[in-house]
Amino acid sequence: MDEAAREILESQREMIMVLARLETLNIDPGAEAPRVSASQVARGNEIIVPLTGAVDFAAEVARLDKELGKLDKEHAMLSGKLANENYVTKAPAQVVERDRARVLELADARTKLLALRDRFQDIDRVAEYTFEMADELEHAWAITVHKSQGSEFMAVIMPLISYHRNLCYRNLLYTGVTRARRLLIILGQPETLFKMAANHKKTLRYTNLKEMLLEELTADS
Repeated sequence: MDEAAREILESQREMIMVLARLETLNIDPGAEAPRVSASQVARGNEIIVPLTGAVDFAAEVARLDKELGKLDKEHAMLSGKLANENYVTKAPAQVVERDRARVLELADARTKLLALRDRFQDIDRVAEYTFEMADELEHAWAITVHKSQGSEFMAVIMPLISYHRNLCYRNLLYTGVTRARRLLIILGQPETLFKMAANHKKTLRYTNLKEMLLEELTADS
């Protein structure tokens, strides 16, 4: 949106809100589209409408595919004309310039529609819960690998950091990874993962257990 277009829209704000029955109207060239929203490109300007809870996103994706098909067809036709030297040299200069401007406009519209289509395709991967549905949620818990031994979980998120080098060994990594039944997500530096996988040394533990057992056996005998 250029400054001239913004000024025109601002001057007609009240009429636009009345005719479109809008509660709010934000005219901002730098505005970002909400995750759940639809948009339409008109003369290089993107019109964004929030759609939370109001739209069949599968149908919207199909509509966008159809619109993209029309854009691609027109873009290919105009690009073919402009690639023809006879047309460029013989057609009036203003007609050629108009076609070139239209090609740029179509390319910009296609980019915006593709971004919207990708956003719609990702929407159905997000589950929205109302307050009334809160009872259906289950808590997630943070727990150390040591305390998780003997347990399994449907999903595990395992952070790997290199701060505690004494804990960066293969057995601990194996124990943490095998706690996940269906889904495992490892967060951290790849170098830490590689170091843990390569480190098979075990840290000696000085618990004095051996001496205590020998003492008990000696006393019993």
